[in-house]
Amino acid sequence: MQILARRAEAAELDSRAAARGWVPDVTLGIGTKRSDNGITRDNGAIVSLSIPLPVFDRQQAGEQRAAAEALTARAEYVLARNRAEGDLRGLHAQTQRLIVAATDYRRDATAAAPELLRIAEAAYQGGESTLLELLDAYRGALEAETTALDLEWKAREARIDYDLLTGSITE
Repeated sequence: MQILARRAEAAELDSRAAARGWVPDVTLGIGTKRSDNGITRDNGAIVSLSIPLPVFDRQQAGEQRAAAEALTARAEYVLARNRAEGDLRGLHAQTQRLIVAATDYRRDATAAAPELLRIAEAAYQGGESTLLELLDAYRGALEAETTALDLEWKAREARIDYDLLTGSITE
């Protein structure tokens, strides 16, 4: 995300620099010149000054290209930021729903299990039910506990992902 922000800033700076492109690039040259025509030899200093005059090319294409690159980079940054914010909101909502679901399931489904197991054991010991019915009651209680643990694990996993994404994990 920071890469996209820096790329957008660089493109905007390039656009500003291109807008100043109408200022001519002055070149100054200093050197020596030797001339030998067979009879005489001459040595001298030479100074040159070059100033291009932008008569036909006013850097409009470069300026427009830099402005387009700046707009593109800024749009990519905004898109990435919005996507990350959406992911964060979605992960937060998922975490909250999983926590509520795990709490409700633990309260509703597993709270009655000890009483149901006591009734099933009493019915078996009293001869009113078979061993298969008692085992079925134990299996139902075990499945309810396993489901509750699975929901709680998913809620913790979503919370860890959320904390990692927001950087709110304390060590």
